[in-house]
Amino acid sequence: MQISLITLNARYSHSCPALFHVRNALAQAMPESRLVLHQFTINDPYYQTLVRITGDQPEILCFSVYIWNADYTMRLVADLRRALPQVPIILGGPEATFMALASLPAGCTVVRGEVEGLGKDFFRDLSAGALQAEYLAASAPPFVVPYRESDFAAHLENRNIYYESSRGCPFSCSYCLSSVGQGVRYRELVEVERELAQILSHSPKIIRFVDRTFNALPERSLAIWRWLLAQPGETLFHFEIAPDLFSDEMFAFLVEVPQGRFQFEIGLQSTNPATLAAVNRKMDLVKAGENIRRLVALGNIHLHLDLILGLPCETEATSRPSPWRPTISRWGY
Repeated sequence: MQISLITLNARYSHSCPALFHVRNALAQAMPESRLVLHQFTINDPYYQTLVRITGDQPEILCFSVYIWNADYTMRLVADLRRALPQVPIILGGPEATFMALASLPAGCTVVRGEVEGLGKDFFRDLSAGALQAEYLAASAPPFVVPYRESDFAAHLENRNIYYESSRGCPFSCSYCLSSVGQGVRYRELVEVERELAQILSHSPKIIRFVDRTFNALPERSLAIWRWLLAQPGETLFHFEIAPDLFSDEMFAFLVEVPQGRFQFEIGLQSTNPATLAAVNRKMDLVKAGENIRRLVALGNIHLHLDLILGLPCETEATSRPSPWRPTISRWGY
């Protein structure tokens, strides 16, 4: 049985760890199957992508769906249902988790949740060609790094490598799918170091930590930072961080980080207290502003500052400087 695992990344340099997690789960449950991974991009010509998928003569199609590729994916799904009417189509991923079954073509199956949490019934039904319309994975399953040694040349060469040392988010922002699952599951540091050593042995240009808030536990994040900089090489490490959760010990360490080694994506979201309260995001805005200024002053870490347009209570006026609330323009951005 040939199963095609497909996603559309935002650009070629990106990669999709979900495909590798799904590949591993299927390989364990259905070792006789032939698994083909396709990482397209949303900028690829549509009909060429469609022809490449159908040209494999797949017996099952699995798509990993995200907010950036949902429209392209659903266009493919509609045409693939016409071109391959007997082939089951399985949709998983953050966007698929909340898809309405009524909006999908006949013969589509939605997997809601993490592939590691799927029960034996899913794989049994898949092998028997008797898939149900949807499957719900158990919450908070264990997870490990999904990459094999051969992946770094076959699927990940010249791409960003995505790595998770934890899953889940410490916040409960009402606009974010990451808030659906409660709590954070942290990997043991010895496991994190062992897995990162495997990845670093292939000298990747960039490792992107996909931990939703990498610095939620400052002592843990500092331990990982220290280990990373003790390793040889020039890999750039990307982290998603909350600006108000830095300790003085972290800043003392960051002063010594060589330029070009760390990159921070700072999840500020909004500087309007009413907005943060409306979306259930807890943040010390004063401390956040102070810490962002300190990070800028270091001058050795590339920074991205995330703000979200269209949140509740945001107006043109709330985006302007005021004497009582710091704004992005007053923070020097």
